[in-house]
Amino acid sequence: MKKLLYTCHFLMVCVSISVTGAERGYGDWPEQYPDHPGMRERRIIVLTNACRISPTEYRDKYLVPNNSQASDILLPQNYPATDALYWQVDLNRVAKVHAVDMANNHGLSHSSSDGTSAGDRIKSYYTKSSWWGENIATGGKDAFYSMQQWLLDVTNGNVAPDNSGDDGHRKNIMNSNYKEFGAGYAYGPIQWNHFWVQDFADGDPEFDNPITGAAHFIMDNNKTLFMANYSDPKSNNPQKREIVIDDANHDLTLLMGEEKEGTYSIEMTSADDCRYYYFRFTDSEGNTWRHPEGGELVTLGEGTCEEEYEPPVSIFNVSGHKFNNRYDKLLVRHINNNVLIIEAANNSYLPQASLLVNCKGQVIKKQVWSLRRYTAQEGKIVIRFYLDSKISAGTYFLVNKFGNNVCTVSKIVISGL
Repeated sequence: MKKLLYTCHFLMVCVSISVTGAERGYGDWPEQYPDHPGMRERRIIVLTNACRISPTEYRDKYLVPNNSQASDILLPQNYPATDALYWQVDLNRVAKVHAVDMANNHGLSHSSSDGTSAGDRIKSYYTKSSWWGENIATGGKDAFYSMQQWLLDVTNGNVAPDNSGDDGHRKNIMNSNYKEFGAGYAYGPIQWNHFWVQDFADGDPEFDNPITGAAHFIMDNNKTLFMANYSDPKSNNPQKREIVIDDANHDLTLLMGEEKEGTYSIEMTSADDCRYYYFRFTDSEGNTWRHPEGGELVTLGEGTCEEEYEPPVSIFNVSGHKFNNRYDKLLVRHINNNVLIIEAANNSYLPQASLLVNCKGQVIKKQVWSLRRYTAQEGKIVIRFYLDSKISAGTYFLVNKFGNNVCTVSKIVISGL
């Protein structure tokens, strides 16, 4: 099938491009609550679910190597495997508020610095249910360590046995009554600096995405570990499981649990700068799911990367325009063998990144440009934006991002012949 593209473009301030909350889905930052969840909080979510889904495997992989007493906890007769939790924004909000309060005001305490109890604080944010639980921790710089603190429940130098009365953090993590969850992290001047919170509740989840948690971890061996939880509601194995990193597909392998309900991962050499990624599973009925549903996660901590989330892009809520004649020489022209040609008079007119966006505001493809991708052609600088040959006919938008929050948006109509 041959495809024709017709383009026009205009310029605007990139920060004015947004989508409504409805267009964002599970795993995306809600527009009214950016930074929810942060990457450190995503890591707590994915590790919590990994432990709930397959507690003995989690114990043997992440706890026993650090403390031999751990082999006697999370026994199946005491803590059997249970369902994964769904992230919930209000629980995330209250967990983060409390983490910030502890880190900046009064240190480790379930009560707020103004004396508000944990129950009253949680219920002031989360109104779906009155059944709740909370774990707090301090001192750990990463999610693995904080999870270890909670699960080991060390008392007087010894790991608390299951159901001993001293294993309250472990009991919260494995409580099968809980269905929703929020994590909070903050760094502050109070002693131990790093403060972590888990808030649990038993309200009915608002989402049905089987990819319940996803994150990446920067490991000590110059590797990045990408991890996602998957739970099929019909207990069937997925047809496909993969991660898409900078538009390249990579198969995931089962890290722990079962295919129908387990934690999948891939470990790769760390990059020198940001990489953009999302997880994609095809269930047993052929439905495709992704996490996050609209945007992309970013490899915070790799090299110089300081980003952690890229929201979905739409031009339907544009609050203002910024025209700049500097970019009027940028030209997006015809497709040839599924290639968009972007050309300009010199390097200063070329974008830092380009995104192909559908009418729902979903990013279909993203490309970060570097000088090595530019080529000279007939006295002009040219870059080629390659499209998936399976792209369907319809209207799309090519968003070219420049510095100073300026971008161009080219409307592209693709029709099959």
